[in-house]
Amino acid sequence: MNFLIFFVLIFIIIYLFYILVLNKYRLKKKKYENMGELNYLVYKFNLDIQKINRKKLLNIIGFVNAFIISFTGAVVSLIPLNYIFQMIIGFIILLILIYICYELLGRKLVKKGLKKENVRRKKN
Repeated sequence: MNFLIFFVLIFIIIYLFYILVLNKYRLKKKKYENMGELNYLVYKFNLDIQKINRKKLLNIIGFVNAFIISFTGAVVSLIPLNYIFQMIIGFIILLILIYICYELLGRKLVKKGLKKENVRRKKN
């Protein structure tokens, strides 16, 4: 039960920080083009940046990042090992979750039809 409470508390704090601070700043200053997460999704899944609803995608990325950070923190806090081993295990969990979550998000965006249209031109 403590795990769930700790997870939800961390999740809410991080998600609110993303929504209230980072996303508003990025939308106001148009800094979303420099986001590593967005650049990774566009490059790996060949997404069309013009078709993407940026505000909605920033909220989804904030949700995914909050989940990754809070889940890693909650799991690592349960491990009764030395601090160094907790950090190593947390780093491994973090990398695995980043790959899995962004792979699933990218596939979901491709299914929604946000992939660039590949138009092949015939050579004369």
